[in-house]
Amino acid sequence: TACLAVAAALGELSLEMSKRARLAYGLGFVMTMALQAAAQCVASCERVSVPISYGFDAALRSVEVDVGSCRYDLKNCSAEEVAAFGSNCVPQAYELRPFNNRLGPFLARVIKSCYSLDVNSKCQRVEVPTIVFPDSPYRKMLRTGACYGKWNGSEGSCVPTNEANIIAHGPNGPIPVPNMLSCGCIAQEGCCYRVDHFESHWQLNVTTTNNVTTSIVSEELINVGKCVGSCPLGPARCYPSDDVCTWRLPASRLKCASAPQSSVLYTYTDLSGATASVATVGRCDCRTG
Repeated sequence: TACLAVAAALGELSLEMSKRARLAYGLGFVMTMALQAAAQCVASCERVSVPISYGFDAALRSVEVDVGSCRYDLKNCSAEEVAAFGSNCVPQAYELRPFNNRLGPFLARVIKSCYSLDVNSKCQRVEVPTIVFPDSPYRKMLRTGACYGKWNGSEGSCVPTNEANIIAHGPNGPIPVPNMLSCGCIAQEGCCYRVDHFESHWQLNVTTTNNVTTSIVSEELINVGKCVGSCPLGPARCYPSDDVCTWRLPASRLKCASAPQSSVLYTYTDLSGATASVATVGRCDCRTG
């Protein structure tokens, strides 16, 4: 009987220890999951305040405009995770607001809201609405675009390759609002590139059929192109020569200009019947002078 009582007591003790072990394991698992959740990287794309001073108004009061900026609020993120997010927190909408300072009226583009762009997005045009003249009877939302996304290479920029203005009407007449029509990628070296730019000319088309001459005037839209972007500083130079350096000229910034060898002449017939030509930009690069 005593042996049976001891065995029963040992069984109850073993059962109690097993329950406590399971409970401790469960608590440990819950705490581990909680710690992992607490350590998980949390990113929130938010608009932050960025006040810019635009001088003073007629009453000598400071004119400050909160143009805003889009930034990630990162919590519990490693350096690799921070780098992965990069600059994918971008404006979702703009406002074009009128202000006045001592120099006169001006328009300031203000970021209204932000959102997080897909980190794997390729360089593309994304519609980013611009609201002009908010809080007035002239308020209107324009479907403007912006260039967002990554370049396929290791380094580069997603830039506009074709721009045009949208005309908005305000209390003082029409104003131009920049609009990106298409986007492309360029390498970072010498951020100088060609974009579309059109010229319109009248062209005379003369045809003869069955001894009957017909003259038709039509518009000829020529994509002459233009060079935009910025260039790095060029090398310092010596005067009169590098061998005899009497005066060392400081380095100056190179100019983003058309490469002459790449220019192509576009010919057409003008209204007088003469052959006219327009030089088009084929390629842009950073040049001296």
